[in-house]
Amino acid sequence: MVEHLSRFNSADYNFLTRDNAPRLYLPIISDPTMMDSDGDDIPDNEDLEPLKIFLHELLQKLELMEKYIDDYKKYLINSDYNNYDNAMQDIITEIINTETSIISINIIRNLYYGWEGNTANGVKWTVTDGTDFPLVKNYICEKDSSILEYFRMYNGRKYKSPELKLFKDKTDQEIDLLHMLATLGGQGHDEISLFLLFGKKDTIEPPLSGWAGDLQSAIQDLRIFANSTEYEPRLIEDSFYKLIVGEISINTPLKLTLQDLLADIDAQNIHNTYSQKETLSYMIKNYYTYHTDTRFTDFVDSFGGINEFSDLVYSYTRGNDPVKHLILHFFALRNGDIFVTTDESNILWKVFMRVIKEKINEESN
Repeated sequence: MVEHLSRFNSADYNFLTRDNAPRLYLPIISDPTMMDSDGDDIPDNEDLEPLKIFLHELLQKLELMEKYIDDYKKYLINSDYNNYDNAMQDIITEIINTETSIISINIIRNLYYGWEGNTANGVKWTVTDGTDFPLVKNYICEKDSSILEYFRMYNGRKYKSPELKLFKDKTDQEIDLLHMLATLGGQGHDEISLFLLFGKKDTIEPPLSGWAGDLQSAIQDLRIFANSTEYEPRLIEDSFYKLIVGEISINTPLKLTLQDLLADIDAQNIHNTYSQKETLSYMIKNYYTYHTDTRFTDFVDSFGGINEFSDLVYSYTRGNDPVKHLILHFFALRNGDIFVTTDESNILWKVFMRVIKEKINEESN
C-alpha cells in the first residue's frame, strides 16, 4: 500500500505517507467491498452488527443441545429397555418418537414456564405444552451444564432479576425467548386439555397458550390501571393503549406488553411456517433472518385477514364459556369482580386491535 501511494509523494501528496499527526477516523463497522461482511444473510445496510454473525452464540448453544438430544435418542434406540416397568417404557418410547424440535422447546421453556418456575407453573405448562423431558435434560446437563445455564438467562421477566437478558432481532426488537418458546410449545401440543386440572375432557384452544391468553389476562392490567390513576373513564382507552405500548408505566408488572405480543406473534408465525421435523435452531435462524419484517401482517393473514381476526379478538374478550374465557375470568376475579363489563371487554378489544393495526401499517410503509 505504501509503495502504491509513494508515487504521489510530492509537496502536494506527502501527507499520504509521511503525516504522523493524530487523526480522527470514523469506525469501520463493515467491509465496504462486501454486501454482507459477516456472512449471516443480513445485508450490511440492514444489519445492526454487520461484523458479528446474527444470533451466533445462541445458535451454537442450541445446535449443541440438539446434538445431545439426538445422541440420547440413538442411545435409547440401541438399548434394551424392555426390562423396565411399563411407565418407564412409555417415557422412553415418547422420547424416541418425539421430534428433536419439540424436546428442545419444552426443555428450554421449562426453565421458567414449568416446574423450575414453581409448582403452579409446572402444572399449568405441563397441561399446555406437555412434558419437559427430564431424562433428556439430565443427559444434556451431564454433557455440558453450561447449555441450560445459558438459556436460563433468556427470560424477559427482568423485574425479577436484572441480569436476565433478551435477544434483539434484526429490526432491533427485544424478544423474550422463553416466553416465545412456551407459546410455541402450546401451539404444537395436540393434547391441551383440562383433564389434569378439572377432570374435564374439554380442549383448550391453542391461542390461549399465547396471544389470546395474554389478551385475557390483561383484564388485570386494565383494572389495576383504572383504579390507580386519575384518568377520566372516557380517557381510559387511550391511556391503556399507551400503557401497553410502553409510552406510560405503572409500578405493577404488566400481563400484556408489546414484548409479550412479539413473543406470541413470533411463536404463532413459526408454528405456521415450519414443520416440527425442522430443528429449532433452523426455525429461529431462518425466521429471525427472513420473516420479521412482516410478522404482524403474516400473523393476521393466518386468521383470514384483519376483519376475521378482529371478530376473533372480540370473541375472546367477552363471554362466560368455562374453557374459552377461563383466563379472562380468573384474572378478573383476582382483581375484583369475576364478571367482566361490556366497557372492559370493549377496551381490551379496541386497544389490542389498535396495536395490531398500527404495526401492520408500519410494515407496509
